[in-house]
Amino acid sequence: MKKIKYLVLIPVCSVLFSCSDTENSSTSKEDDILNVHIDYTYDKDEQGNDLLNHKCTLIVEDSSGQHTFNMYDSMMENDVINQADIDGDGKNEIIVNQLVGLTGGAGSYISYVFDYENGEITELFYSTMENQFDTGFSSKLKDNSIVEFSNTFTGFSTEIDYYRSSQLFNEDGTVIEGKNDVDWANFDTFREFVPEDIDGDGIYEISCLQFTSIDSHVEYVGDVQSYLKYNSDNKQFEVVKADFIPHNANEDRLTFS
Repeated sequence: MKKIKYLVLIPVCSVLFSCSDTENSSTSKEDDILNVHIDYTYDKDEQGNDLLNHKCTLIVEDSSGQHTFNMYDSMMENDVINQADIDGDGKNEIIVNQLVGLTGGAGSYISYVFDYENGEITELFYSTMENQFDTGFSSKLKDNSIVEFSNTFTGFSTEIDYYRSSQLFNEDGTVIEGKNDVDWANFDTFREFVPEDIDGDGIYEISCLQFTSIDSHVEYVGDVQSYLKYNSDNKQFEVVKADFIPHNANEDRLTFS
């Protein structure tokens, strides 16, 4: 099978209400965010040469000045910033998806949600490859060369035809004995992590897409999608909706070469 390389094209900033290099009225309250952006600076070696990784600093500006949060050092500068009211307090939280590497099917990401109040930046959510938020997805092989995806939090399930692997299925489409002892699906970090008000109540959920493959990243089959809602009582994010988007529906999101 011909291997396919995937490159995700994402903007440096995606605006919902306000974002980096955007300003509100001069009559803003002290707590109102006037500007949000990420500053990229290189560390230097002893000879003064730039090191490979950037130091990445989230900078929030309000009428009192600048306030900072040190993010993960990265070689990339393709980070997406959004603002939306996630917790229902009437103020926007800051949602950041940080591209930190090109490994995996669609890159490696760190996803953050920050609360901002009285000049303080507080991390509400953090998900990375090493400490990935559990969206509750799993897969199971079934006869007739079927792969079933299900979500333990919502009860969602769907099936896809999967005729590409002689390592998982026999020629007649039955599952090879013992192959269901492990989950063969790879659910990558959140390659999209954006606010979306799915129930129209003015409090935003977060829509998450995870590049999904079977056995290896070359075997891309689509993206699992989950919607996270912030629970103000226990201060946790919860999966409230799940879906699966087949690969042919995502061709506009990927560049093939």
